Amino acid sequence: MSTELELASWRRMTSELYAAVRSEDDPQRGHALWRRGRDELFRSHRQRPLPPGDPLRTTGLPYWLYDLGLRFEVPVLAAEGEVSLSAPASDGAITMDRIGEASLVG
Repeated sequence: MSTELELASWRRMTSELYAAVRSEDDPQRGHALWRRGRDELFRSHRQRPLPPGDPLRTTGLPYWLYDLGLRFEVPVLAAEGEVSLSAPASDGAITMDRIGEASLVG
């Protein structure tokens, strides 16, 4: 498989994982699903961002335990549209459009 197709696969699988997490009714189960899914991607996918021999490939990624007190639901407010470019990566810069903003300050 080409590097481009492997990267597309990584992005698709990551997107599908996050969609599954968002559809989970129980936030704690969603967090557990996210941890398992990320560990599997980092363990087995050819585009994993871990170098060969990295022990995290076998032990899994370190995470804090789920803490309901650190869960926030905040509205996303409309924002002035801005366009910026990310720092260039191996597959090029990514254009980002600002579509909203959220604030945790009360």
